[in-house]
Amino acid sequence: MKVTFFGLTVSSTWGNGHATFYRAILRALARLGHSVTFYERDQSQFARHRDLPQSEEFCIRLYASWDEVRHAAVEEAKHSDVVLLSSHVPEGARIADSLLALRQPLRVFYEWDTPGTLERLTYGGLEYLRALQLPDFDLVLSRTGGGSLSALEMDYGARLALPLFPCVDPEHFFRLPARPQLRCELSYVDGYSLERQVQLESLVITAAKKRPSWKFLLAGPPRPAGLAWPKRGQGGTKFPKNVRRVDSLTRADRPALYSSSRLTLNLAGKPAAEWGYCPSSQLFEAAACGTPLLTTAFAGLESFFEPGVELLAAAGAADVLAGMERSDAALASMARRAHERTLDEHTGYHRALAMVAAFEQARAPRLLRAAQDAMQPAREMDIRGVPRREDCA
Repeated sequence: MKVTFFGLTVSSTWGNGHATFYRAILRALARLGHSVTFYERDQSQFARHRDLPQSEEFCIRLYASWDEVRHAAVEEAKHSDVVLLSSHVPEGARIADSLLALRQPLRVFYEWDTPGTLERLTYGGLEYLRALQLPDFDLVLSRTGGGSLSALEMDYGARLALPLFPCVDPEHFFRLPARPQLRCELSYVDGYSLERQVQLESLVITAAKKRPSWKFLLAGPPRPAGLAWPKRGQGGTKFPKNVRRVDSLTRADRPALYSSSRLTLNLAGKPAAEWGYCPSSQLFEAAACGTPLLTTAFAGLESFFEPGVELLAAAGAADVLAGMERSDAALASMARRAHERTLDEHTGYHRALAMVAAFEQARAPRLLRAAQDAMQPAREMDIRGVPRREDCA
């Protein structure tokens, strides 16, 4: 099967979770015998931090603008079995217009941030998608499940909406020796948002003040200008001395951070938690590294990990403290179970299989429609293929 993919980035893991996820799936697709070409807009923020300019397992095509590459890209897409466009791609709505005009390949849209996209579509179009384009795709894949899938089909007319959850590549996320400079009782790693800052202040800072001898580490990519964590004595929340901030952690450093943490925290954002079935890649990455997991709850959590057995759920600082006070043996047992389940269910290989199965499920009604269309002219002929007499009058 030949797949032509248009995504935000696969060449750089800087400041985004897309590339790590795409790499895991595309490598798995290639190893399953499929041919994949990934088209990526060459953007300066990714170019400055590019850590995969080319791959031996799939083809990466960088382009400056859609107008520059449109003819060659559409020609390649035309001869593909599947064309897939993901959300957040610059000029994505224009790209969709060109891809939806094709009849041969299966046309798929992959929504990376379904709750956010649906909310913004309510108030108007987006650069990467117009609401009226969704019904024309043969398949819409969603990073979140639950109510998101019903909304895509019932409210926005998607023909078929199926989940494609995040995953981990165990070749890049595995247990490493702990780094002394990253050792901590509790770590948190993710991108910045005001909502997450409020959650961290409520959960982590409160817990840190109650346990001044414990080390806490907050890590992630650089904060947006003007939104950096407040420094001690500069107003805002005062960070206790036992809370350390690392604002330049790369994706490549994450296995070392997880491996140096006694426990790591995952935060489910409010919109995703309300829609449900929204596991973050951090859950699977940390589990693959054998690190005990603590997460805020969301609907459908038990579909990925069993609370109390494979991870701990926290609603407040008291739950954070209770989890941290568990014995090393109890945390190690929980981490081992989560590690085993991750390797059994949540790798790029498993998501690649799910993707191929979704393609086949979407192809079935399309083949039926094609057969019905093919039968339409026959109704105007007799069994010999000769026009009926009444049609010749």
